[in-house]
Amino acid sequence: MNNETAINKFVEDIEPLFTYVFLIECSSKIMAMGLILGRNSYLSDGWNWLDFIVVVTSLLENVPAMKNISGLRTFRLFRPLRSLTTMPSMKLLMGTLLSSVSQLGGIMGLAIFFFMIFAILGVSLWAGRINYRCYETEWPDALGNWLLVEDDPFLCSSSRMCKEGAFCTSRYNAYDAGYNISYETIRMDSDINELNYGLTNFDNMGSAFLTIF
Repeated sequence: MNNETAINKFVEDIEPLFTYVFLIECSSKIMAMGLILGRNSYLSDGWNWLDFIVVVTSLLENVPAMKNISGLRTFRLFRPLRSLTTMPSMKLLMGTLLSSVSQLGGIMGLAIFFFMIFAILGVSLWAGRINYRCYETEWPDALGNWLLVEDDPFLCSSSRMCKEGAFCTSRYNAYDAGYNISYETIRMDSDINELNYGLTNFDNMGSAFLTIF
């Protein structure tokens, strides 16, 4: 048995223990404070809602008919957050952080505004330009094969011309001209020569915004 298997088995063995501990704690608070009625009831505190959701989903996971529902396992991620309720300083810190999110709206709006300006500039200057490479022929052949210049994976432009006899163009120009390009050519062009597998470009506003971000 390797270490990962041993750790997973240990977690599975002690998980029911945590469920019962959480249940006892939750039940004690509900009996002392009341569930929902009253100013100081259990569910009047937002942090107790987190505890309550963790306890309920943990109990549902133990029901045979609910064991195969994978969505319930997502709520396990909330269990570490329960430790915040036992530390007043952490609760204060989290409360301050959440209350400041609304005040960050103006700053985020300003940042998005500047991103949009540079995205528009990038599309105006470099739309389609990042896809240009050096090809051995001007257009693909009848079978859709289009060979790139060997050992030249770099961008080409008016400031960096291809070697003599090669052509600086992109496969999108071939598409616009009505040519069909073979899958092998597309795969070679995408996997080897496009920046970040084609994610880095200024061909449209969405891609430009993502590239700038």
